[in-house]
Amino acid sequence: MSDDTQEYRGSKVLIRFEGKKCIHSRNCVLGRPDVFVPNAPGDWIQPDAAPAETIAALAHACPSGAVTYERLDGGPQEEPPKVNTARIRENGPIALHAKATIGDKAVFRATLCRCGASANKPYCDGSHTAHGFKATGEPDSVDSTPLAARDGDLKVTPTPNGPLMVEGNLEVVTGTGRTQNRTQKCFCAAAVRPRKNLTATAPTKRLDSPAETAPQRSRTPPGGGRVHRCIRDPVTRPGGGSGGSISQKSAEMTVRPRGTWCATATRRELDGIS
Repeated sequence: MSDDTQEYRGSKVLIRFEGKKCIHSRNCVLGRPDVFVPNAPGDWIQPDAAPAETIAALAHACPSGAVTYERLDGGPQEEPPKVNTARIRENGPIALHAKATIGDKAVFRATLCRCGASANKPYCDGSHTAHGFKATGEPDSVDSTPLAARDGDLKVTPTPNGPLMVEGNLEVVTGTGRTQNRTQKCFCAAAVRPRKNLTATAPTKRLDSPAETAPQRSRTPPGGGRVHRCIRDPVTRPGGGSGGSISQKSAEMTVRPRGTWCATATRRELDGIS
């Protein structure tokens, strides 16, 4: 438990709140304002003001994982979802719902920085609003094959000054619920601090392997164009031409426009790059 985590113990449920992860989606204060009472004198969270089942449902609706709970009445604890999902929020972060390990922390819910401005990377801290970050929540769908398994462990590994490497079964979903991609391995999220009021662009360039390119910086406006890199089909260049190939030394890669999650690579493609 981090130093920033607050605990509020009731007779049937313990509520934990980790302020650094909160993105102020306000599902808690709007859902049960008698339980979550901002600016109230004394404790602002009242775990005995609602049944334990209601508290659990409120926590499940918190996309960032800032609100968690522990049942003290013998009731069920939070369980991992049946489908691991990453939801792309309009002009905002990626909302992850999975049995995930981020660095060395186990979580079920998290919002991951997509703008590059968060002071709490890899988590979002709401800085995208102040920086005027613009990135669609409805990127084009990518042709993908349904996964044999849709749940299971998900590993998220931050790279220094670079994107996050995500490994495990994952369905990427747009803000309206459309499936954007299905993958088992991809690179995603922001790498650098953005300047204010910039929108992503879509330059294309040849880069070395993802492991080598993650820490590198780009001249692309960091308000979004540097957000995601993705491996394209090994026989198609990102610009539409032919002849590109993924070799042991290099790969055709591109920066996706307007902060899209990524056109994810298959494990076969990534493992083939040294």
